Amino acid sequence: MFTVRIRVGLVYGQEDHPVPYSPILSKYCVIDNYIVIEGSFNGYNTSVFSHDLIVVAANHDAAKPYLYEFDQIQRSFRVFY
Repeated sequence: MFTVRIRVGLVYGQEDHPVPYSPILSKYCVIDNYIVIEGSFNGYNTSVFSHDLIVVAANHDAAKPYLYEFDQIQRSFRVFY
């Protein structure tokens, strides 16, 4: 057995907006620039018994737009880890 640590960031609006709101609700994960996990699945017990959705794709081309969006979020918003 091994442990995987994933950094989760809180995203807030641009610096020029004094109200600390998060304009983004993204739930996706890209692993090794190849595997994409996305959906409404929350990753805790109640999601197992609900109608949440999870999609897994293993494709470099499918991962590219997610990596681009992640880069844009890092550049455009205040992200706290």
